[in-house]
Amino acid sequence: MQKILVTGASGFWGYNFVKYIESEKKYQITCIYNTDIKPLENLNVKKIQCNLENESEIQKIKDDYDTIIHLASVIKHTKKDSFKNIGINVNSSKNIFKLASEIGKNKPIKVICASTIGTVACFDSDSQFADERSGFSIKSFGFPYYYSKILIEQQADLYRNENIKIIFIRPPVIYGENDLKGRATSRIKKFLNSSLVLYTKGNIPFSDVNDVVKITYDIMCRENCENIYNIDGHHISVKRFYETLEDISGQKKMKIYIPYYLGKIMIPILNKFIKVPDIIEFYMGNCYWNSKSLHLKKYQWISYKETLRKTINYIRSEEREKKKVSILDTIFNNKTKKIVYYIIGIGCLLPFCYYNNNIKTSLLTEGSIFKMNWELI
Repeated sequence: MQKILVTGASGFWGYNFVKYIESEKKYQITCIYNTDIKPLENLNVKKIQCNLENESEIQKIKDDYDTIIHLASVIKHTKKDSFKNIGINVNSSKNIFKLASEIGKNKPIKVICASTIGTVACFDSDSQFADERSGFSIKSFGFPYYYSKILIEQQADLYRNENIKIIFIRPPVIYGENDLKGRATSRIKKFLNSSLVLYTKGNIPFSDVNDVVKITYDIMCRENCENIYNIDGHHISVKRFYETLEDISGQKKMKIYIPYYLGKIMIPILNKFIKVPDIIEFYMGNCYWNSKSLHLKKYQWISYKETLRKTINYIRSEEREKKKVSILDTIFNNKTKKIVYYIIGIGCLLPFCYYNNNIKTSLLTEGSIFKMNWELI
């Protein structure tokens, strides 16, 4: 039975991948999480808490794995703490590569890493495209998360050898069901809960989580692999993206276009007083993210409308469940809980009580209330 290590297993991509391969019943799966084990509670896998950035903690997860699926990342498109987040991603990946190097001394090992098309497919024009042979985009060096992935792809060359195969999968934005943490699908959730939508001139690239999972599994099973796979998915303009969400959700919104130079001046000023998108997100929203994979040309991507429909339905079902829990919490507030506990306590006490043979009962003329003497056993 093959041993598989999955980092970032409680995240969107990681959880769906583990759930997918768990059903195969032919892998010994170890899942790594840092702070949140809840998404993994219902999965029949080995679970280990580990801070991958800390080299000493890597000792906890050492084993003779056949494959490492390294999906753990801090994904934040903001200036705040950007250097810190870059460091976390780069150092965590370096420690995974070192772990693979130890295993690779005795046996072949495959390491599949999460990257992003943002490393190469960032353009000023919608007519430009990148593939797996394209160089890193100069514009992407200005976006913290993408820059961290560029550094990770570069450092992988230091660890590759005959026994250690390191492969990068570069997806765009991922949508679909089972985003248990609600991070990947937050843009769509904000759309559903807002009456106003601000949009820019760029496009939004995205793929279905099921496509990403299947491709990851296929690469894991292949004997001969390329070093890099771009996941093209779909790329549509930001405006068309929101218009499609309107059609699918049945919710019409007020849409306002933000010209590039106006946003560039106003967003840093407004951010001091109200919560608006980070300037990094604004710059990204004015770029075009287009990929044409050399290795996945024949892959039939799930329809983008189907992906968005599934995402909206999932978000709505999660919100309904939260409302149910909220209503129950309101009904059974602390005061109500105390009354219920008292009733249960009295119910448990009654079997241990009995009537005294000489119960003295007297009828009170005022109030017509019976008085009884009780004795505890």
